[in-house]
Amino acid sequence: MVSATASNWFLVPVLWSAASIFALALAMMGYALVLRARAVARRRRNRRLIDAWSERFSGTPPSTPIPLRRREVAIVLNLWDEFVRLHVGEAREAALQKIAGAQGFEALAIRLAHHRGPGSRLIAMTALGTMRSRAALPLAERLIDDGYGQVSLAAWRAIVMIDPRRMGAFADAIAGHADWQARSVQQVLLEFGAATISRPLARAVERAPNERVLRVVRYLIFADPRVARVALRGILANRSDPEVVAAGLRALAPLATSRERDLVRPFLRSDVAFVRIAAIGALAPIAVVDDRPALLGLLADENAWVRYRAAQAVVGCFPGWDPRMEVGDDYGRDALAQVLAERSGDGRYDIVRDAVDIADDHPVERAMGRMRVEA
Repeated sequence: MVSATASNWFLVPVLWSAASIFALALAMMGYALVLRARAVARRRRNRRLIDAWSERFSGTPPSTPIPLRRREVAIVLNLWDEFVRLHVGEAREAALQKIAGAQGFEALAIRLAHHRGPGSRLIAMTALGTMRSRAALPLAERLIDDGYGQVSLAAWRAIVMIDPRRMGAFADAIAGHADWQARSVQQVLLEFGAATISRPLARAVERAPNERVLRVVRYLIFADPRVARVALRGILANRSDPEVVAAGLRALAPLATSRERDLVRPFLRSDVAFVRIAAIGALAPIAVVDDRPALLGLLADENAWVRYRAAQAVVGCFPGWDPRMEVGDDYGRDALAQVLAERSGDGRYDIVRDAVDIADDHPVERAMGRMRVEA
């Protein structure tokens, strides 16, 4: 039998442990409730702040400055910047800039930019750029080397907003920054406009080495088409790296004119499949009847994606012509059948079943990796 003393020595620690765990659980639950209540209160406070300042930004500027607490500065500056971007019109922008001057937003943003958090620096530099604050130029110069990519991009945006002549340096910086998000760079370039970005981007494309030019060439679509075409013709004529050439062809596709046909056609015979695909995409918008033999030849290509893109080009560029009887390659006929089936819903193709010369109940299986079929 177990003595009472031994039983007490066992039960007492167990009871104390259970009580401690229960008390800890209650404490954690209470702490979670406190955090939840604080978060709810903070959201409500921020909502009231945003509503109040939205009314001020939408209406008549306040006659006297309204003091802001330190925690409110970032919220109000961010809201002000959004109003400037969204409320288009010189009169509205002038009113918002007047509010910024009356409230001392420039000084507040400069102080905010010295905070440790990258979010604060990002909001501050964005607002200072929108204000075109020359007082913030030295600070922006320091922050272009910030460890956070979005902050350094905002600093460059501020610099160019203040002094558009710095666009050339910004274009070179785009080539050097792998940490900048393409969508963010696109938004900045669209904000600057084609007149500001076109020639600096073209010069950056000319200067950048192969490993960096890919980061710039994609943005030529936002430049003046005449300037962009000159830069892209330079890439196709002077560069040999397949990735750079393919990028140049892809960028040229929405801008190409008949003048670029003779420059694009040789890349249909490239040794690299993705270059051939890019060349098809660039030729398709400007293709003429003389290009049909070259596109038909690609229906016998060893790469399935090349065949598919060639089939799309053949069907899309020459809608009044049925290419099936001129294709002797089984794989090419399969590619045409797929494209015709995809387009059958647009009313131009009523019959797709005979796109390949096979019976529905006896499908032909193409061997993996096999391509060359008797023409």
